[in-house]
Amino acid sequence: MEKIDYPNGIHLSYILPLKNWRILDLQSIFELSKFPGNFKAFKRIILNLESKNVIKSFQDPYSKRKYLHLTQDGETHVGAKEGQISVADETRLHDCKAIEICKAMLKLQTVKNIELEHQLANRSNFKTTYRVCPDALIYGERKGSKFKMAFELELTQKTKAKYIPKIDQYLESSAYDYALYFFHNPGVLESYKDNIREAHGDKAFGKIMLAHNSTLLSKTFEFIKTKIYFQNKEVDIEELFGKIN
Repeated sequence: MEKIDYPNGIHLSYILPLKNWRILDLQSIFELSKFPGNFKAFKRIILNLESKNVIKSFQDPYSKRKYLHLTQDGETHVGAKEGQISVADETRLHDCKAIEICKAMLKLQTVKNIELEHQLANRSNFKTTYRVCPDALIYGERKGSKFKMAFELELTQKTKAKYIPKIDQYLESSAYDYALYFFHNPGVLESYKDNIREAHGDKAFGKIMLAHNSTLLSKTFEFIKTKIYFQNKEVDIEELFGKIN
């Protein structure tokens, strides 16, 4: 009988941060894993797990950083349901950038917690309560009031017919206080803004926030440079959500 080369259980414990974050750069996994050795030794373990098809790697073409995510086999090894947290090749860039923004959002004074799309989708009653599932759900407290804010990353220009119905749902839903759309291209943001205004008028921007940061697809993402269009004016992200800790 052929011997099955199972991955080492201790090694698997070092990639458990991927159960929560889904896709992370190598340095972040090293820091979150509490690995007792040095970075060089950690990389050897990662290469071993990759050779066993537990994880897959992906290089961000902009920052050149190596990102890792679980395969479907890897999901089984860490106790997740099949298809629950694995990442499709065609969405890896979007997903790693969404995670990068969410990690940065958690450093803002007003942001208390974030649930990602795969965590929301696994809630039994989520679709019934919220109707529409965002890339992430951000929980915070601003000016003494708690809020729930949908987060959507728009890396590409979608057709009006595709995104306006989702905007409609966010505006109609009492489950979300705000919906934050994030762009790297200000021209795409302006297109969305014009079409949202045409469909719902300026009042829509009391709930819909449009953020842009041209450094998102570059070697170094400078989150502090993020600008947000909200309540019909553009403001710095720290003006709206407090200082970055």
